[in-house]
Amino acid sequence: CLFQPTIQPCGICEDFNSHSFSSSSGRDRFHNVWHHLQTFGIQPVEVTDNGFASIAAGTGNTGNVLVNTEFALGKWFGKSQINGIRISAGSSTAFLDNDDGGANRDFNVNLCADYLCNLTTLFSDRKSRVFDLLFIGGIGSYFPGAEANTPIVLNGRFGFQGQMRLSEHMGVWVEPRINLFKDKSYRADLQEPIRGTIGVMIGTSYKF
Repeated sequence: CLFQPTIQPCGICEDFNSHSFSSSSGRDRFHNVWHHLQTFGIQPVEVTDNGFASIAAGTGNTGNVLVNTEFALGKWFGKSQINGIRISAGSSTAFLDNDDGGANRDFNVNLCADYLCNLTTLFSDRKSRVFDLLFIGGIGSYFPGAEANTPIVLNGRFGFQGQMRLSEHMGVWVEPRINLFKDKSYRADLQEPIRGTIGVMIGTSYKF
């Protein structure tokens, strides 16, 4: 290593030959930057550390039948992993009564960003456990179908997730949640200033 000999070689140093650079000078500059960071006590952090991915399906109280699907990526922060974020993309298909006595299919896609708080870790010292209770709250946007009054509907949501660990990396969970949005921003014929819908998702997650 080119800098202070008291600095311990990092993983990047030991595996340095595996990185691809266009020139030896570029290799040296990259190497030097990491050692300067170490001098100030800053360690390289992998983006995927404490990350997870999940898939889920569920239902709710919109229309006669509602089917929701969701895929999400998230990350826990710090050694305690109490606080985290989750970015999700999903779809909703509802069947609504029409004037002819039948049902119209209402399809939309959505994007959401959620804050996660692991309540079990927050209030318990136990490091080895099989169950976690999370509080979840966030904001998102729906992109509804052709009958909607606007192309984008903003919403807020909150809920709780109970997760059962199957292994070090895998888990299954149930998440009851409440969604809030303005009626008239969704359909002009709806009159309530704010509407709340209740749903539940069942899913599985994989921790990186």
